[in-house]
Amino acid sequence: MDVVLETILRSPATPTGLALMFAAVLGIAFIRGQVVPRSTVDLLLGVERTRAEDYKAAWESEREKNAILLDSVQQLLVYAKTADRVLTALPEAHKSNGEGAT
Repeated sequence: MDVVLETILRSPATPTGLALMFAAVLGIAFIRGQVVPRSTVDLLLGVERTRAEDYKAAWESEREKNAILLDSVQQLLVYAKTADRVLTALPEAHKSNGEGAT
């Protein structure tokens, strides 16, 4: 087996055959769409980078909006608790003045 392999590798046609096989494999891969030009790869990467930047900007914008919304809801919660305490205290104050309906 070693003799056969050595004979093949020392043959003057071996580099040409290997180059043709490489070209054939590359041609088949290109036809199947597995090999694309560098410009296409750069274009696709540029599109994905732009998409990622847009997504990140939208995400940061949403985080800022959610922070503002959270602050607003917390303020409203404080107002609601205060109103609840006032409304809960009103009937007790009304009864302590002797003005109760019952």
